Amino acid sequence: MIKLVIFDLDGTLVNSIEFWLSLYKKTVKKFGVEIDEKELKKRFGKKDVDILISLTPKDKQEKILKYYHNLKKKEKNYVDLNKFEYADKVLGKIKRKGIKIAVATGNTKDIAEFIIKKNKLDKYIDYLVTNDDVEKGKPAPDMILKILKHFGLEKKEVLSVGDAIYDYEAAKNAGIKSALVKTGVLDGEECVKCNPDYVFNDIRDILKLL
Repeated sequence: MIKLVIFDLDGTLVNSIEFWLSLYKKTVKKFGVEIDEKELKKRFGKKDVDILISLTPKDKQEKILKYYHNLKKKEKNYVDLNKFEYADKVLGKIKRKGIKIAVATGNTKDIAEFIIKKNKLDKYIDYLVTNDDVEKGKPAPDMILKILKHFGLEKKEVLSVGDAIYDYEAAKNAGIKSALVKTGVLDGEECVKCNPDYVFNDIRDILKLL
């Protein structure tokens, strides 16, 4: 029996993938660097700093990271980061079943809290873990293990739901069941290729399991 669902944020609860793609591209373009979108999407779920370091020339990284962080602070105040229209319905039904909800996101805590509060999702979320709260982000299991410890639950009682390869790998490394949704960086074929326990069109499909 599932007693806790751990959701990723971007691309899973919130329709924000295009925003983050645009932000990364805008950052590197400033310094004459181009990023392959497919390679960029593969890295979603990791720390943003690690994503940029892995895709940019070493001699430009310090300036790129500084510019990115300044740009991100400005963008978060006005960008239209909206939850998926069905998010309230799904999360509400999960809560009414007495199932706990946690979020494990590669965002920093300030950005994650901003997105969650802006979309009024905080009333559903029992526990939030971000990259600021752990030594190693996804695909390491640190976030999920921290959540398991917080709730004192067994691994078999928990399901992870995300949209990226690193969401799946973090769940696998933590030893819990996982689902991938097609609303983020992976299409249906890519989701299946990862071989999670479940592939959902979107988070509404989780209600069939509960």
